[in-house]
Amino acid sequence: AVCAASDNAVTSKAAVSSGSQTGTSELAKQAEVFLGEKNSAAKSVAVPGFAAEAAVLMNADTGEVLVARNENKRMHPASTTKMVTLLTALKLQGTRLDELATISPYAASMEESNLGVKTTDQLPLQAVAEGMMVASGNDAAVVVAENVSGSVYRFALEMNEVDQRSGRQQRVYFLNPHGLTEVGHYSTALDLD
Repeated sequence: AVCAASDNAVTSKAAVSSGSQTGTSELAKQAEVFLGEKNSAAKSVAVPGFAAEAAVLMNADTGEVLVARNENKRMHPASTTKMVTLLTALKLQGTRLDELATISPYAASMEESNLGVKTTDQLPLQAVAEGMMVASGNDAAVVVAENVSGSVYRFALEMNEVDQRSGRQQRVYFLNPHGLTEVGHYSTALDLD
């Protein structure tokens, strides 16, 4: 689903598969109540259907949650983890991303989506970070973590500290920089604000 909220007008487009839509009418009622009472211009807006296990629709200007389903349910954050990896690297490394990155055999062995780095590559950390974000490179995320904090474990601890300092509630916990599924590595739909 693609949703946007701006200037007190909420717009949405949803592509819902022919699968289960349990709770869609309940969400529609919630949105109609909110939109009808608070926003006269929004009466012509189509309320999205949700096939997702967890979802949040919020006003981008105010942060107010318009519609939610399982918004605090712990879910695997997948590659959205890489956004926190980048923010953590920037907070800890600052603008010193021009240094050459050391690429470990562990980083080069990452599977799934990867940039294809090799232990013999000579790349500045900035190029690796860009590959992490553009190509969703799991190997690049490990390179960033190892070069910034010395290990994936220490970097994950730093990710959690940076996230806590951002004022979020305790609805998220990171164990790795790439987002591959790992027991105890979680976020919530509400955390993706």
